[in-house]
Amino acid sequence: MKIKIVNRKKFMKLPAIILGILFICILLLTNNSSSNTKTAYKTIYVSKGETLWYIANEQSKNNQYYKDYDIRDIVQNIKEINGLADANIFVGKELKIPSYK
Repeated sequence: MKIKIVNRKKFMKLPAIILGILFICILLLTNNSSSNTKTAYKTIYVSKGETLWYIANEQSKNNQYYKDYDIRDIVQNIKEINGLADANIFVGKELKIPSYK
C-alpha cells in the first residue's frame, strides 16, 4: 500500500509546527536566567568548639542561601561541597559555604 502525498505544503506544515513547539518548550525549560542571584562561596575556618551541626545552624539563621532549608540538609550540603566523608571537622579546617552575591 502506497501513500500518495497530494499537497506537499500541507504535509510538511504539521511536522514543522510540532518541531517549532518542541523547540520553544525546550528553550523555556532550559532557561535558567529566571533568577538574577548567583551562587558564590565564602570561606570560613572552624573555631574551637564548633561542630558541623553548629555551623549549619548558624548558616540557617544568617545565610540567605539556606533560607527555608532543614538543618540536616544544610549539614549534608556543606559535607558534599567540601568533600567530607562524615561530619568530623577540626579547628582550623577551611570550609566553603555557598551564599548569594
